[in-house]
Amino acid sequence: MATKQERQRAVVAENRRLRAALGTIHDLLHRDDVNGAHEACECALDGEVVSQPNITADETATVHGFIADFNARAQRDGLMAASVILIPSKTDERRVSIQLGGNVFACKVIEDALGMSKSTYQGEHGKDGHG
Repeated sequence: MATKQERQRAVVAENRRLRAALGTIHDLLHRDDVNGAHEACECALDGEVVSQPNITADETATVHGFIADFNARAQRDGLMAASVILIPSKTDERRVSIQLGGNVFACKVIEDALGMSKSTYQGEHGKDGHG
């Protein structure tokens, strides 16, 4: 029988796995990749670890937790803000994964300034400026 600590660790690990999957699905939807999001969702439902290319599931969960906190703070303070998080690539040591979060319009300004491929912000989620 598992101890209370072991059960707590298992719950925390499952929570991070699901946050990583949701973060990945969210990003796929921003790229208008509905088929990729659907596949990631099915894999996550089957208990698989799902993450974005070149970063770990743990990093994906951490980034999306940070972005949620960042968005709440920006909204509370009435700021149009965006965060830029750089995560070293797991497949190419000369590259980083750029993770944007915050106000949709502010993120688009950063995308344009960096010459990034455009994201697709969908539905009501992006209309209030938070993506």
